[in-house]
Amino acid sequence: MKVRHWIYFIAGFLVFWLILSCLINNIYILPSPFMVIEIMIKLLFATSFYSSIFMSVFRAVLSVIVSFIVAVLVAIISLRNHFISSLLEKTILVLRSIPNVTYVILLLFWVSRETMVFIVSFLLLFPIIYQNIFESLKEQENLWHDVLMIYPQSMYVTVTRIYIPLMKSAVVSSLISASSLAFKVGVMAEILGQVQTGIGRQIQLARLDIDLASVMAWTIWLILIVFVFDALIKKLLHLITR
Repeated sequence: MKVRHWIYFIAGFLVFWLILSCLINNIYILPSPFMVIEIMIKLLFATSFYSSIFMSVFRAVLSVIVSFIVAVLVAIISLRNHFISSLLEKTILVLRSIPNVTYVILLLFWVSRETMVFIVSFLLLFPIIYQNIFESLKEQENLWHDVLMIYPQSMYVTVTRIYIPLMKSAVVSSLISASSLAFKVGVMAEILGQVQTGIGRQIQLARLDIDLASVMAWTIWLILIVFVFDALIKKLLHLITR
């Protein structure tokens, strides 16, 4: 049923796009879907296509893994230390108040473009993952507080035997939301930072050439990559947590 709904949606969208492009009749404002699809197919035969995708995927995966590991460790520490928890709460509030573009501009003064992409992704992913994990840990602690007071356990046993098994839903939701966001944030940082290789770089070059069809082709490829990556993450997490 879901597949059929997707087919209807895509078919309807393509028909609407085709009609609109015919009415506008200007490839610089809205190219036809046939033109964009043709460019998408041509990209498959270009070496830069695969190197760009590899670099963008690598940056996204690395930022998700590092953000998740750091967020889990910090959440566990925060659970036991009210001062750190309070400090992080204020820090995250400040981080979320800063526009993404500001991160890019500031970091370009201090680090390389490649490093900037990773740091920007981390600064945006870490608060989301940390908050989900911390709230889940806090909820589990409230539920098990009385039991642990009667039967005290070491921190290792408490985390590995109680918290982690009961946190599967929070971990899964955090990783799924973070993986999708990592691509969006990463490509945005690639475009603004003008890195040497990546999907953002290709979109930026197409923009400079006033080639809207190529911009749309790369954007659609990015959407497809995010869908595939999201499906793989869900499948992997399902196998791990079942």
